[in-house]
Amino acid sequence: MRGRETTHGQAPRPRQGRPALDIGSGDGSLARYLHHELGYRTTGIDCSPSAVELAAAHDINPGPSPGPAWQCVDITTDDVTVLAHPAYALITCRLVYRWIDDKPAFLDQIRRILALGGVFWVVTEIAGRRIANRTREVCALYGHTCSGPGAFRQEVTPWTRW
Repeated sequence: MRGRETTHGQAPRPRQGRPALDIGSGDGSLARYLHHELGYRTTGIDCSPSAVELAAAHDINPGPSPGPAWQCVDITTDDVTVLAHPAYALITCRLVYRWIDDKPAFLDQIRRILALGGVFWVVTEIAGRRIANRTREVCALYGHTCSGPGAFRQEVTPWTRW
């Protein structure tokens, strides 16, 4: 699987009726957007039953067409044959990838279910922003005023590898 960085303008494009999978769908906002606005037949999955319930609760009045399908699935441990479709034209993974412990195994799962010519769209936070936020947390913990991202570098360094 080869990847490249994209910009917002290169985000998933409309694909009427093609299957899409939103991994870690949370409240379901991205899955609903893909489904209702871009025309995909979307399945939103999350390993949290409460997140799946929340996403489904937002579909009480989905409009003229039914909303996305929702499944409680842990893509890292569950059998992918339980998913609604055997292959997906689009797989999204928004703010989940950093929490995946075994990234090579996760990517193997994606390879199994990504349709030929399909798109795997990963959105992840910017590492520098995470480090700056963590630096502010450490400064607050020690009761210091943070003078910039380099403040308290030695205390932060061991924590920047998560």
